[in-house]
Amino acid sequence: MLFELIYRSEASPDVSDDDLLNILSKARSFNAENDLTGCLLYNNRNFVQILEGEFNTLNELYNRIRKDSRHHDVITLHMKEIDNRAYPDWTMAFKALEADDMKSIKSALGISQFKELNSVNEESPISRQLFWMVTQSII
Repeated sequence: MLFELIYRSEASPDVSDDDLLNILSKARSFNAENDLTGCLLYNNRNFVQILEGEFNTLNELYNRIRKDSRHHDVITLHMKEIDNRAYPDWTMAFKALEADDMKSIKSALGISQFKELNSVNEESPISRQLFWMVTQSII
């Protein structure tokens, strides 16, 4: 079964730009080997990530992600079964959102920071809209 997971977290104070590049490099390799796809967004020391893949593989990865010391306050926004991947060609897309990006997001979605993303009935429609909106500029 194919699943989609979205979570948010806060970077540890000592996470550097080099750490972000390392995270991306390892994620892209791991995801390619394990048929996982997704996108990572970063703003103001906060992450929000969408991952797509087979349930057991995704669940095992998420257990490791939650234990990773490079971030904390890992919050699951949603995990649900999906019919098709939204990002079939991306082992891990990445975008660091700047102030102008966040202004556009606030205008369109009403949120000014990732900490405002929440889950209702185990689903997070605003976070899905956020990924759709941001990834249009990556494509």
